[in-house]
Amino acid sequence: MSQPPTPTYTISATLSLAYPAAVEAVRTALAREGFGVLAIDALGTTHPVSATEREGESS
Repeated sequence: MSQPPTPTYTISATLSLAYPAAVEAVRTALAREGFGVLAIDALGTTHPVSATEREGESS
């Protein structure tokens, strides 16, 4: 049995902040809307990250 397609979202933002502060601002805004943990690459593309993957980053 196949899984239903995962919904995708496109988000665009222009922020006058240093990159780390901009990433944190976007994560905070998304969390307020109910989105979970995200990884954001250097181009600003967001990718869902599982708890297992996140734990691996801290080791």
